[in-house]
Amino acid sequence: MEPTRVESLVESGTQLSLKELFEHFYGRTFATVMALVRNREWAEDLTQESFYRAFTKLESLREPAKFGSWIAAIATNLALDSLKKEKKSYPAPEVFEGGSGNFSGFSSVEEQVLQNEKMNLVRAALRTLPPEQYQVIILHYYHHQKIEEMALFLGVKAGTVKSRMHRARQKLLTVLKEREQNETSDSLSGEIQNKNVEVK
Repeated sequence: MEPTRVESLVESGTQLSLKELFEHFYGRTFATVMALVRNREWAEDLTQESFYRAFTKLESLREPAKFGSWIAAIATNLALDSLKKEKKSYPAPEVFEGGSGNFSGFSSVEEQVLQNEKMNLVRAALRTLPPEQYQVIILHYYHHQKIEEMALFLGVKAGTVKSRMHRARQKLLTVLKEREQNETSDSLSGEIQNKNVEVK
């Protein structure tokens, strides 16, 4: 949907306009929430609540054309708050899957295996992030929000967002390096054991 169309629908605010916004943005918003809570019924309830909150506060949206990013921020906040209350973990989202790795020289099956292993490492690393860092990663890499947009929608200063992004990236890099080193070490140990068996 073109930004001008989104802006027109938000400014109109009629039942038909809200219905069109709901139908267009529901899927992506639900996917964001589902990636966090990993429970369909819970995700549906939170998504519905997110749209209710957005539609009752449309007048507070300064840039109507950015309704999609706004509803994503509302949904993410709502999901994280809900997870805090339930004291649940913050699972890694499927939205990071789709990254392109260069595995030239491997068969399609081998490429898929390598890609899956890579994503498992990313998921595990993301689970180590505190919620406020996890949140900015979701908004930046999945919803493509800029620092200023995230600051506006999250109600914090741009410097706070930058700090959260920096800490999240540093932690992810550290965790990923540690896990990759551990896997490499385990792999080498396995190869050495196999060679010892062959020598015997």
